[in-house]
Amino acid sequence: MYMKRFKSLIIILCCASQFTWAFEGNSTVPGETGTAAFTLYQSDNGKKERMVYAGVGIVLGVFSPRQVNDYIEDDLPSNIFLTMGTTDMIANFNLRLSLTVRPHRVIDIVPFAEFGWAPKFISVEYEDSYYYSFTKVAPGLATRIHVPFGSGRHSLFFAPGVSYDILSFKDDSRSVAKAAGLGLRFHAGFNLGLGKVLIQPFVGFEYARAIDEEYYGGFELSFSSFQLGVDFCF
Repeated sequence: MYMKRFKSLIIILCCASQFTWAFEGNSTVPGETGTAAFTLYQSDNGKKERMVYAGVGIVLGVFSPRQVNDYIEDDLPSNIFLTMGTTDMIANFNLRLSLTVRPHRVIDIVPFAEFGWAPKFISVEYEDSYYYSFTKVAPGLATRIHVPFGSGRHSLFFAPGVSYDILSFKDDSRSVAKAAGLGLRFHAGFNLGLGKVLIQPFVGFEYARAIDEEYYGGFELSFSSFQLGVDFCF
């Protein structure tokens, strides 16, 4: 019986030796310290690599929310003459926070939370100005698949993902329409390993659309966009 317990203990210790936990200011990996409460490392042929990264990203989107733009055009006085620009919303700006978990060298699991904002400010000489805003709050989950190249520190990646998009359109401070729905996205880019920092420029497309059924006739809120962005993982 003791021999069985001893063998079980050896198996547990062998499994545990595959992982090293590095605490802030008290790292068990020479030359490494944790970036938060802890950092998880995985051993692969004697080389230790981090498995968990915190990230922040910025994204520029180009879109054309048809019904939102129709609302703005109808809301403006007919005697307004534009001297510059357009009344249409054509761009949105996004800030994303993420946590990258890397169970395998070529696969990432990425839960994220994203806030998107599309403002439209129309200044009218000698009259009141007009302000509209279209926002998105989107928690989601993506999978990033890597194709390493060169020395293996860098890679090409493809990242399909899903999100739950909470969309809201406001006329000044008055809510016009709001709705929520499932969204899809696909990104492709480069993973550049620069020491302890990963820089990930990418391009992609996001499908984010929902209908406010309480608005008379229904109001389509579409945040679907072609995107250009970059993530920084630490």
